[in-house]
Amino acid sequence: SFSDQIGYVTKRFAAYAVAATAIISVTQAISGGIREAISFQNELVKLSQIGENSAANIRSIAQSVTSLSQTYGVASRELVTSAVTLRQAGLSAQDTAIALETLAQAATSPNFDNIARTTEGAIAIMRQFGTDVLGTRTALAAINEVSAQYAVESKDLIEAVIRSGG
Repeated sequence: SFSDQIGYVTKRFAAYAVAATAIISVTQAISGGIREAISFQNELVKLSQIGENSAANIRSIAQSVTSLSQTYGVASRELVTSAVTLRQAGLSAQDTAIALETLAQAATSPNFDNIARTTEGAIAIMRQFGTDVLGTRTALAAINEVSAQYAVESKDLIEAVIRSGG
């Protein structure tokens, strides 16, 4: 009788533990999503405080970030942080949207591991070589190709451009 009761209690506890784990997982996922949404909103506020941003420009960049995030699977928070950095560097809203697409594509490559550092590298490439955002796309593609062909990582090549210039 005692062993039957222990078995019964163990089954009830296991059922409770499974249900509780599911509820905790859902709660943590919702909490994480809310934190990400607040972070995204805070970055949009920062973006609106930079330069001459109209509501239409902010909305355009936010839509671009959302679209790129869904298309390439890059975190929208990382993209909007990159947008803030690009706007601080003096890029227009249209150039920022083009650069964000380039950065989202680079983030899907195994040779580029940190989108924030890649953003800084893209800005350094534009400044060092006097290129526009389309030229930066070509330069990042070249860095990716060199990294794939030789025993060097793209982050090291970007670091070299940032530190020592062209």
